[in-house]
Formats: sequence, C-alpha cells, structure tokens
Amino acid sequence: TIQLWHMFVLVAVYGVGDAFFGPAFGAIVPDLVPRNMLLEANSLGQFVRPFAMRLAGPALGGLAIAVVGLGNAFFFNGATFAVSAMCLALMTARPIERDEDAQQSVIKEVLEGFRFVRSQTWLWVTLCSTVLTLLFWIGPFEVLVPYVVKNQIGGSAADLGLVFAAGGVGAVVAAVVMAQVGLPRRHMLVLYWSFGLAIGSVSGYAFVSETWQAMAVSLVEGVGGTVGMIIWGTLMHRLVPTELLGRVESLDWLVSIALVPLSFAVTGPIAGAIGVDTTLLWAGILGGIAQVIFMLVPGVFDTETDGRMRPAPVGDAPMRPHAEAVK
Repeated sequence: TIQLWHMFVLVAVYGVGDAFFGPAFGAIVPDLVPRNMLLEANSLGQFVRPFAMRLAGPALGGLAIAVVGLGNAFFFNGATFAVSAMCLALMTARPIERDEDAQQSVIKEVLEGFRFVRSQTWLWVTLCSTVLTLLFWIGPFEVLVPYVVKNQIGGSAADLGLVFAAGGVGAVVAAVVMAQVGLPRRHMLVLYWSFGLAIGSVSGYAFVSETWQAMAVSLVEGVGGTVGMIIWGTLMHRLVPTELLGRVESLDWLVSIALVPLSFAVTGPIAGAIGVDTTLLWAGILGGIAQVIFMLVPGVFDTETDGRMRPAPVGDAPMRPHAEAVK
C-alpha cells in the first residue's frame, strides 16, 4: 500500500539522520585512534562499510526477498537496527572540558571554519571537485545502472545485487591493500586519479551486455572510490585542527551533496532525451575531465612536498594537529 509520497518522506527522514551521523563520525575518529594509525582506521572504515552495504547487504537482501517476500524483507532490515541500539547502549560518554571564555557565537564558529577551508588549497579545491564528481556520478549510477541491468541485460534483482556486490569486493580489497601499503608519497595525485577512475568507470556501463561485464565495471569503481576516500579521510584527520574538524566535516558533507538532488532529478529526463547509454558515457567523460581540471589548480599538491603529511611517530597518542602545526 506504499505510495510515492510516503517514500519522499522516508528518504527525507533518512537524509536528516545521515547528515548528522556523517560529520560526527568523521570528526570523532581521530579522538579514538593514534595519529600514526589514522590511515589504518580509515581503511577499516572503508572495509566495513562496503562489505556491509555492497557485499553482505545485497546478498542478505536478495535472500530475504526470496525467503520471506519483499515487504517482510524491509521489516527484517528495520529489525537489524536493534544491533545499533545495542551498540549505543554499550557506549559510555566521556565528559569534555570546555573553555567557557573561548565560546563563540555559532555564526563566528561557522565563519572560522570557512576561513580555514579557504586557506587550504588542497581542501577547498578537492571539495569543489567533489561537487562535480557526484553530479556526474551518483545520478547515473543510482538511477541508470538498475535500469541497465533490468532492461538492457535482462537481469533480475539477484543480478543487480551481484553488480553492487562486485563493487563491494573491489572496495574491500582496496581497503586491505591500503592498510598494508600506507599513504602514498604522491597522495594527492593518487587521490585525484582514484576518484577519476571511479567516476570514469560509469562510462563502462554504456557498453555492457552481460551481468559479469557490469560486475567488472562495478569492481573498478569500488577500487577507485575506496582508495580516494581512504586518502581523503586521512588528510582530513591529520591536517585539520581539532577544534575545527567537526565544522570542516560538516562543510564537506554540505558541499559534497549540494548537487546530488539535481543529479537525481536530471538523470532520468536526460537519459530519456539522448538515451541511457549516451548519458552514462558522457557522465563518465565529463566527470573525469572535471577531475583533471581541478588537478591543475596551483597549490593542490603542496601537501606532498611541505612535510605536513610526514609519517607520525609510532605510539603517538590519539590527537590531531593544532592550527599552528598545520600552518
């Protein structure tokens, strides 16, 4: 009996929760993990999420639909959040000492965060590139890939699950490898090429005619996106001062998803006008070109040469650099 407007409301509620969770999770990691293990922590995060969302999740979802039906599968999914409630119950909050004299208005704190982002070329340029990357990637991937699997390949829900699961396998492998090899010396170059590979892989769906081909494209996308996200999270955790990280993480989320609704809204009409395959092809091409353009901005690669990302001492306590160290 569900109607379309019900889904609008449910997705909006989900979006609000995600918007609170994402920045908070990103900001708290360096408080829990020694600085010299931040890359490993980000690798673990990028291991667990794809494993759950794109590997185990699709497999369990397909099995639940086959065994108990579609409606009951959604109910089962909701019941799994009892695990989340249990995890929350096991957590204990630590009191935080606050300097009352240093309290500022919300507006001043927001402006302080903006000023810091503007002062860091690697940061604001990558944020701007992410806007275009997600514009060209998320709509075509989320809207058109299921269409391709169902209508052009003739696949089922299980086949779509396999395609998504292949991306999860790529992400898991990439996370394990990154945890072992560490942060690349040319980390910004690898970050941009990884994101470029992920967005460019969308073009590959324009040429698939079998499920295994779509799985191969998804695998490449999972590898590229995960490598980029691990490097990005490690840069944020090492180079953004403690007192600013929550604000910068929030700005990251705000900027990153700014054009996501537009991407979803225009993908269908564009595909209807010029064709699904053409839309997928040009989405990957234009997204990849945008990545290359932002790589050419002076100062993007400064963190590779100025010593800010030198390896942290083994046994370093959980901490983040203060503004003086970043400068």
